[in-house]
Amino acid sequence: MVDSEQYFDVIEFLPHNFFSKEKNEPFIKEIMSAVLKDTVWIPGNPDNFEPDYFCDGIPFEFTLASDSKRKNNFIQRVQRGTYSSEDVEKDAIAYIRERIADKAAKKYSVSNVHLCVLCLLDMFNWVSDEYGSITHELISWRRKQFFDKMKSDYIDTGIFNNIFLIFPDLCAKWWVWDLLSNHKASIQLSDSEINSGKYPYVRIKPSK
Repeated sequence: MVDSEQYFDVIEFLPHNFFSKEKNEPFIKEIMSAVLKDTVWIPGNPDNFEPDYFCDGIPFEFTLASDSKRKNNFIQRVQRGTYSSEDVEKDAIAYIRERIADKAAKKYSVSNVHLCVLCLLDMFNWVSDEYGSITHELISWRRKQFFDKMKSDYIDTGIFNNIFLIFPDLCAKWWVWDLLSNHKASIQLSDSEINSGKYPYVRIKPSK
């Protein structure tokens, strides 16, 4: 009798030294450029308390989601290959929340800063369920509650003009969720981009 069950492997890849700003900021910029279209990015001057970049004159700050102030934090565990979790969504929310709060405490010499938070955890469940489906409200309630809280605390108060959350799914695709408009967009990595070793991704493949 042939076993009809299909098994899958989840492959996660990070380029070498991706946790350095020199590696992850160009990636964030590339993803945001693909979403915003026809943009010109100019680095900000930290000596003048400027954010990381100006995109067509609009100030943008970049950051990585992590509990970075703690010992044995998320980034350190990923680097050692020891990260595991019983609730990845809970971790992602906590790490994003911490980095938003840290950046909100930063003083900038300009106003209307847009914050981009790169989360390296696969959040396929945030984008897999279509709006209006039977399971949408059940799956999305925690994400929606979190997004609404971040919008209320940091956008409606004027601390940030907007917040963009960037995260992967299981198909070597990167998503950008605009909290102000509640709009999401996706960028699909091509096979050549995956094989180049220059881009991080999560991908699910049938086991051999």
